[in-house]
Amino acid sequence: DRKMTKRNECLNLLKCAACFGVVFIHVPFPGYLGDVIKSLSMFAVPLFYMIAGYYSYGCDYEKIKRRFIKICKIFVFGYVLHFAFYLLMAVSEGTTREWFSENFGLKSIVLFFVFCIVKFSVPLWYLIAMAETYLFWMIVTKTGKQDKAVRFTYVLLLAGAVLTTVLLSKEINNYSYIFIFRALPWFMLGYLFKSKYEAALKGISNVFILIPVIIGWLISTSSNILDLPVKYHYVGVLVTAPAIFLIGIKNSGISTPKSISYIGDKLSLFIYIIHLPVSLILIFVESHMGINDDSVILYIHPLLTLVVTIIGSAMLELIFRNEKLRKLIY
Repeated sequence: DRKMTKRNECLNLLKCAACFGVVFIHVPFPGYLGDVIKSLSMFAVPLFYMIAGYYSYGCDYEKIKRRFIKICKIFVFGYVLHFAFYLLMAVSEGTTREWFSENFGLKSIVLFFVFCIVKFSVPLWYLIAMAETYLFWMIVTKTGKQDKAVRFTYVLLLAGAVLTTVLLSKEINNYSYIFIFRALPWFMLGYLFKSKYEAALKGISNVFILIPVIIGWLISTSSNILDLPVKYHYVGVLVTAPAIFLIGIKNSGISTPKSISYIGDKLSLFIYIIHLPVSLILIFVESHMGINDDSVILYIHPLLTLVVTIIGSAMLELIFRNEKLRKLIY
């Protein structure tokens, strides 16, 4: 019988690093520094999917169903927050009609369900793809075909890498977020590592696992820095992200500071949801203070966004500890 997977403190540490990375991908540092940090951070979203798959090992249909419902509720919260924020921006700029026309319509529905895209807030794609992945896994779990489903993991990962590379090279960025290529295979890889390979990691050195991490980072960094017609950085992610995840599950007993574990375990989703609105609010404040043209602020802004986002996420987490609100989510 499959047993439920215990919580892993090292994975909480990696989730903390990953949510920081998400902030620095969307709110980048300037120049080559920004390109390098972006390259180092691109393991973040695949890591979240792999962790979800890892903790889905041993879960029955009802458990997966509850997680599907939970992620849908979290998406609704994120959607409402982003809708209100960007609508307010449109109202303040006097472009409300244009904003509605651009973001809502038949094309928007297709983008939402097929490509996991919310036009006014592209980062929400992660939550849509996660919901679609859980919906698919509910069907798989109900039929008891988990082991058959994960046989397609590597084929889907490779297909996702090829599709993403082609679309990004053609600068068709918004059409690469198809859950079956960008979310499901990472989820199944996490499940597969738990079910097949976790025990074998005990005899492998952390230094040995770090080698593909570095190789993948070099691939992604070279793609982001060099101005080449082929944008192959996702190939680097395909190497780096699984290796980082393996380090996480190999070192499950690592002692993690409570603050880091708290951020990774409790705040990471809140950080993901609110970091872009926080960045835009800070840009507004900075511009009204007359410091938006100062080159120093370009380096300070991402760090300031991260700090304010963590504080805001902690406040939201405290609010959602309320029993009535918890019932809405859980």
